[in-house]
Amino acid sequence: MPVLIDLDVRPPVRVRRPPLASPWKPLLAVALLLTLGGVAPPAAGALVEVAATGGRSVEARVLTADALFTTVSAPEGGGYGGPEIRAFPLRPGGPDWIVEDSTQGSRLSLDPTGSMLIVEPDTNGLFMVLDARTGRERWHTEPWMSTRVLGDRVALLADDDRLTVADLATGRPIWSATAVTSAMDGDAWHLVTIDRDGRATVRAVADGRVLAGPAGVGIDKRTWNGEYPEPLTTITVLDGRLYVLGTSYVAAYQPGDLTRLWRTKVSRLPASLRACGDAVCAQGPKGVTVLDAATGAVRWTDPRWRTVAPDWLVTGDARAAARVDPATGRVVRDLDGAVPAGDLALRTDRDHTWVLRLRDGRVVGRLPPFAPAGCVRHAPYLACPTDGRAVTVWRVDEP
Repeated sequence: MPVLIDLDVRPPVRVRRPPLASPWKPLLAVALLLTLGGVAPPAAGALVEVAATGGRSVEARVLTADALFTTVSAPEGGGYGGPEIRAFPLRPGGPDWIVEDSTQGSRLSLDPTGSMLIVEPDTNGLFMVLDARTGRERWHTEPWMSTRVLGDRVALLADDDRLTVADLATGRPIWSATAVTSAMDGDAWHLVTIDRDGRATVRAVADGRVLAGPAGVGIDKRTWNGEYPEPLTTITVLDGRLYVLGTSYVAAYQPGDLTRLWRTKVSRLPASLRACGDAVCAQGPKGVTVLDAATGAVRWTDPRWRTVAPDWLVTGDARAAARVDPATGRVVRDLDGAVPAGDLALRTDRDHTWVLRLRDGRVVGRLPPFAPAGCVRHAPYLACPTDGRAVTVWRVDEP
């Protein structure tokens, strides 16, 4: 679908980057309204399209109150232009620019102030920080560096095992050290690196002081390759703790001194962790396991769910979701074939995708049919993948 054009708004500015140097409310009547026979006619004009990516596939995106920031693929059929980072304005005066994307499969995020767009490669590669308003490049790394954002700083690991922590806004180095490293993670206070023998070292992000290690954290070397960590063993720093996810266990450590807090065997392969109130949710291809964050005790497991969204569990095909009691796993509210997107729910039948409000189940509007998995919400906007991996954004007007 074409982007709606305001004739008073100038066309997007193409920015040239210089060449590289080397608790919740009840959901009243949702079940009734999500049964299509009970759907009332939507209010006219409640969903207004404000932007679209023009059929080009979106690899990553961030939705704000002003713009949709995306990485878009090259046009199909060899048309003009390559992969781009693009800001689509959602209102007059919103960010509107295009930058060449040389990051080789990027992830997008905003810094806490919303003034910087952070462009990260999927693994190693070019890392860039752009001005979110104008698209102007603030700085970039050399190619093939590993990176990890740590609050308002970023850890940079070069091929020669030179570990540097730099200021995120400027790229100015704050400290450097030599560290044989095959993986790293951290937060605004602790940087944890794992060497090729699976031993952990913890440094202070502020000044690089070694706080603990190198010491073992129970990583089985058979599942940890010195150059490329196997996906069967990973680390993550979450809510001030270091977690090790093995082939059949989850272990928690205090990052300040690497004291092990608990280690729990799990029957379902953990692929990643998310905070779930006073618990941690291990999600993976064989279901979700919920662990008590204080003791590591398994509260419950369920093979139906594959991913944990804020306040919701979602099935593997991303076509159904439910809110559950985190202590028992009992379903508290079933969305009956719909999936959540912020304060909205979306359900698709053969002819339409229905948009409903979670707070009262009222129908907001209907859209052409598409798989609603992957929709994101930032009031007053809703962005969804509508045609393959292309994205459309609507403004959701209050009745």
